[in-house]
Amino acid sequence: MNLQTEDRIGNIPGRSCLSKIARRVLFLNMLCNPVILLIYFIFCRTLYRFCMYGGVKKRGSVLIICLMLFVVYCISFFVEASKITIIEGIPENISIVRNYGFYKHFFYAFVKGHQFYIKDCEEEEKDYLKIKCLQLPRYKASFWKVPVLIILVLITGMTVIGVVKSATGLNGKLAWYLFMLRHSPIIRK
Repeated sequence: MNLQTEDRIGNIPGRSCLSKIARRVLFLNMLCNPVILLIYFIFCRTLYRFCMYGGVKKRGSVLIICLMLFVVYCISFFVEASKITIIEGIPENISIVRNYGFYKHFFYAFVKGHQFYIKDCEEEEKDYLKIKCLQLPRYKASFWKVPVLIILVLITGMTVIGVVKSATGLNGKLAWYLFMLRHSPIIRK
């Protein structure tokens, strides 16, 4: 094995771990966008009404538009994730940090220009970094994450309950459709 191959093999596990953390943090930051939350709410509400009352012409276009927006969101996520450069350490200028936080024993900071700073830190360093980052405005720490994730779980739960309710006991259009599939009329000659 030559020197370049040994060097590449030695760096891959650490780099891939850091890139997974960067992608996970980026996905959570993009998911906590209020526009995505609104689109998800409209999609779930329309899906529930579609299962309960039917109406392909009325609700089908809204569902397709929401799905197209989700596809655009996924494509933009992959484009943003491919642009990330991972830098080990702490940014010199703390004022350019867009988003920061702690993930397990790592401190991370997103900086303008698709740079992702990450540092493996001990407890003493965590306390120092928390104090240093108090200078930044609180919105830069993404304090919206927890309420948005709770709202997403509630919307998903309510949608699942509504769809299951519309599919059982001949309560909705979906239940009638499933009933007709199971009990199709038999025509004899």
